[in-house]
Amino acid sequence: MAQGFKPLKANPAASKGKGKSTAQTKKANQPKKGARVTPPKKLSAQTLAAKKKRQTASVSGTVEDEMIARAAGGGPLKLLKGKAKPDEEEKKKK
Repeated sequence: MAQGFKPLKANPAASKGKGKSTAQTKKANQPKKGARVTPPKKLSAQTLAAKKKRQTASVSGTVEDEMIARAAGGGPLKLLKGKAKPDEEEKKKK
């Protein structure tokens, strides 16, 4: 007596379809970049978060503008006052 049956194997040439590329599957398995922040629900927390966001944008914009001005001036780009070229300062002292 027959106990079951084996299904027929499909033609491999006919069954090939467009699958996902390996790059897409690898990208989906990796964690996303950047910080995860849940938006605040209370109104007071929302206003504080918006204020902090504006302040951060303002400070970074000011720093960028200052660095653009320094780069346009043609001089050395020094982030700390008096620490641009320590070799020149030592030569002046001698």
